Amino acid sequence: MKISDEALNIAKQKGIPIVPIPFTETDAVLRNQPGGHKQDNDELFIDPVKRAQKLGVGMVWGPDVIFSTKEYPRGRLSIDTVDNWVEAGIPARTILQVLTTNAAKLLGVDKQRGALKPGMKADIIAVADNPLEKITTIKNVTFVMKDGKVFKQN
Repeated sequence: MKISDEALNIAKQKGIPIVPIPFTETDAVLRNQPGGHKQDNDELFIDPVKRAQKLGVGMVWGPDVIFSTKEYPRGRLSIDTVDNWVEAGIPARTILQVLTTNAAKLLGVDKQRGALKPGMKADIIAVADNPLEKITTIKNVTFVMKDGKVFKQN
């Protein structure tokens, strides 16, 4: 369903973030429908995300990946949707907020997670490049710490 300007304005006025769901080509291929999601993605993700950004509506990451394969596990499929946000023209800083602080606030855990501050849970990732300069670097995480414990380190 297409998101109207009226709905976006109401969301902004009430402080309700949207959680747009991209329709990726990988998803289409895995469903044996190559090329089947471009129009859906443009209409149902790219367009409303651009309009929400312009209006100042809060947004939260929510790729809604419902399947997984050996070659494309859910985590990879989810983070690969960063390309959709880039295509929509969303700045890297906003994408990082959509992934972290905005998500924590929506889930009601922003007092414990979503930022690097004293007293917060130590959930940290590291990547090779500065994501503010090259946001797609978040697709290649080299270090993961959750609750102060290292889970991945290259």
